[in-house]
Amino acid sequence: MANCSPRPHSEGAAGASSPRETTTKHRQTEENHEDLHDTARLLAPANNLALARDIPRFTHTMIGILPRIMPNFRLHVSGDFFNADYCSAWFEICKAFPQTRFWGYTRSWANPEMREALERLRDLPNMQLLASTDPTMPLPPDGWRVAFVLTDPRARGMLCNFQGGEEDSCLACGYCFERDKGNVIFKVH
Repeated sequence: MANCSPRPHSEGAAGASSPRETTTKHRQTEENHEDLHDTARLLAPANNLALARDIPRFTHTMIGILPRIMPNFRLHVSGDFFNADYCSAWFEICKAFPQTRFWGYTRSWANPEMREALERLRDLPNMQLLASTDPTMPLPPDGWRVAFVLTDPRARGMLCNFQGGEEDSCLACGYCFERDKGNVIFKVH
C-alpha cells in the first residue's frame, strides 16, 4: 500500500513540495481513499441486495461507479436476476457502456415471467448472457447459448479453458463473452 503520509519538506531540493502543497496532496489522497472505501461499503454483500431492490438507485449507482474504460464485466459472480425490473436495470447499465463487453450466466431464463426481459438484455451487442442448466432442468429456448455442467448428459460445447488449465483466467480465454461462440461446459464447482 502506498505511503499516504506527507513527504518531509526539503529546502532547495529539486521537485520538493512546499508544506502547503504536501498537505493538500495528503488531503486529496485521504479523500480518494474515503471514496474507495465508500464504494466498497456500497458494494458489500449486505448492501448489494438492498441496493438492487431500489432499481432507479441501483442503475444510477452502477452507471456512476463503473469505470468508462473497463473492457469486460461479468455479472453475478454469485447470485442471479430476481425480477424483470432488475433485468431492465442491467439493460440500461449495459447500454451506458457500449465499449464494455458484459457477460453472465443465469438460471432465471427458466422463469417465464423474466424471459422477455432477459432476452432483451441478451440481445444487446455488448452482452453475452448464457442460460445455465443442470440435468434437472429443460433446455432453454432456441437462440440461447448454454452453460452446461459436465455431469449433464446433454452437454455439448467447449470445456471451460480456465477450469481445464489451458488459460490463466476467463479474461485470457474470452470464449464466454465473445459473440457467436457456442455453448460452454463447466466442471461442477
